[in-house]
Amino acid sequence: MDEEELPLYCTGGLRFFWDNKFDHAMVAFLDCVQQFKEEVEKGDTGFCLSYRMDVEKGKIEDTGGSGGSYSIKTQFNSEEQWTKALKFMLTNLKWGLAWVSSQFYNR
Repeated sequence: MDEEELPLYCTGGLRFFWDNKFDHAMVAFLDCVQQFKEEVEKGDTGFCLSYRMDVEKGKIEDTGGSGGSYSIKTQFNSEEQWTKALKFMLTNLKWGLAWVSSQFYNR
């Protein structure tokens, strides 16, 4: 079992931009959301998240709007692009949470 720490926070400062642990953590979190999606789809073929995730590239794709893909990594990324990627990931999380809530509500 890999014991690597993947912090989903930073203390700021210049070191933040040179330390890629946060980027690795963001990709790992995106992977968790992707795994959740795949598990739900096994039992509910109608389940769909708003934005497609490409974990290998660490990107999330705007399939309905601009068609662009946005990196969730901070390194070599603009604030605008990174903010869009996080917005899309949070939207996917919101839809995932709504699906989970509906499963308990319907019981």
